Amino acid sequence: MQQKKLLSTAALAPFIALMASTAVAQTDDSTEAVSEHIEEIVTLGTRVKGRSATDTAVPVDVINVESIRQNGFTEFGPMLQALAPSFNFSRTQISDGSDLFRPATLRGLGPDQVLVLVNGKRRHQRSLLGLSGTVGEGATGTDFNAIPTAGIKRVEILRDGAAAQYGSDAIAGVINVELQDSVDEFFLSAQVGQTYAGDGESYQFQGNGGFSLGDSGFINFTAEYRNGEPTNRADISPFFGDRRFQMGESDTEGYMLWYNMAAPISDSVEIYSFGGYSYNEALGAGFYRFTNNPARAIPQASLKDFCRVI
Repeated sequence: MQQKKLLSTAALAPFIALMASTAVAQTDDSTEAVSEHIEEIVTLGTRVKGRSATDTAVPVDVINVESIRQNGFTEFGPMLQALAPSFNFSRTQISDGSDLFRPATLRGLGPDQVLVLVNGKRRHQRSLLGLSGTVGEGATGTDFNAIPTAGIKRVEILRDGAAAQYGSDAIAGVINVELQDSVDEFFLSAQVGQTYAGDGESYQFQGNGGFSLGDSGFINFTAEYRNGEPTNRADISPFFGDRRFQMGESDTEGYMLWYNMAAPISDSVEIYSFGGYSYNEALGAGFYRFTNNPARAIPQASLKDFCRVI
């Protein structure tokens, strides 16, 4: 009986070997098919290099430069809100400094719980606190509109808490902005828009270009100018019969000059530098004050009357 059992096993050996080789061939084919569909390789959210976004333990959105340039928004914050499902960029009115520094949230958490990186390095937060009942009131956040869209190569969004890896400011997630590193390419763009109501004219002019530094180094420059006229959707005042209140976008103007540079000096040493200058100015509206309410308004009067009201 033992001899017959050994003979039957030996007889099946060629078939087992054939099945094993077929399985190996199918595995190699499937691996090649998967590797052909990998579009972006990201390292955000993991300490292991060379992993694709589909293999990470947490969801990572990758927004490339084509999607950024095909978007119709003139500011980085609204553009990112249109492309990322978990990112929200509130547009409030009559909200003090938040008319200019819009609060940005990820996964519905606070603006100061989103870690923003530029080229993998921490981006500083603004110094102005959110007030007037806006989203994230009493907290600070990152000014996304201070980053020119023409200078962005891609955006990586880690849609999960990463406080254990990046710190307590990454409770909501991490947004990494990779700056442009292209050379011998120049990009120019201009956008002009207006609302159907006839107000809110907006203008944007931006350009990007780079040059080579040595054999494998680069330096890339970005310039952008934005100008947005105010809008007003307030109703007619029942007391005065005309529009005495403003409800809409603020009057904004800003320009930005950014650069990104890197130059390797050996196989293991690289010199890099990036940064920029951003200037934004806005004129927002405030709540209407009636002149017969001295508790909320100070009418035009002499200095003696002014001190008595105070």
